[in-house]
Amino acid sequence: MIKRGEFYPLGDRLTFPERRSFGLPVVGGVTVEASVVARWTGERRNPTAGEWYLSGAITTAYRAPSNLREPHYLAELVKIRVETRIVEDLR
Repeated sequence: MIKRGEFYPLGDRLTFPERRSFGLPVVGGVTVEASVVARWTGERRNPTAGEWYLSGAITTAYRAPSNLREPHYLAELVKIRVETRIVEDLR
């Protein structure tokens, strides 16, 4: 189920302009994309070519290869910061 405020993984690679807009480094030809995810825009309609949409049994964001004929939940790309916190030492 698609929910507002939740983040979903990308099923397609980012384009060079998208990587540049998020300030993602390219090291040795490999792009660090783990910090970019998708979230629902609140809109549901037929995606046009190049738009990101959410789909799948395990909800994932995909880029529409062409104008799609079925309505989908539209997505926007967002950059997140992942932090690891140690809550309790189990020793």
